[in-house]
Amino acid sequence: MKFFQGIKFKVISTIAIILTICFVGLAGYIVNDQKQKLMGALKNRGQDVANLIAKTAVVPLRDFDDLALQENILRVELKKEIAYAQLYNSDNEPTVEEGTTIDGKMVEKKKKPEAMPENVLVIKSKVIDTEDEGKVLGTVEIDFYTDAVI
Repeated sequence: MKFFQGIKFKVISTIAIILTICFVGLAGYIVNDQKQKLMGALKNRGQDVANLIAKTAVVPLRDFDDLALQENILRVELKKEIAYAQLYNSDNEPTVEEGTTIDGKMVEKKKKPEAMPENVLVIKSKVIDTEDEGKVLGTVEIDFYTDAVI
């Protein structure tokens, strides 16, 4: 009788271990799949934001309107998921280097880190002047915190 209970226990234990391994593997797969989908959504959203900033920067870059450029970049940087934002001119020089007053509050320009942390996704978009035969006026760089999504 003990022999039968011993085999029964071993069979049940083996089945439980196999099911646990399967469920842990499935959970890992689901988490990884969801993380990839979220990162894809963040890249798409980041590209949309960078493209929007690039489109709104064409006229101020062409007209040398530094105040409008500064306000646009600093408004983007006010969002908590943005690590850093910058608009570079055609010579790859930053156009916004200091803060300004927005809506009655002093807003400081965020500094770009020397080495990018792992939790930052860098999105770049070209600023293209459609009226001047597609001339590239500069580049927008926006760095998103991936922790804000994951």
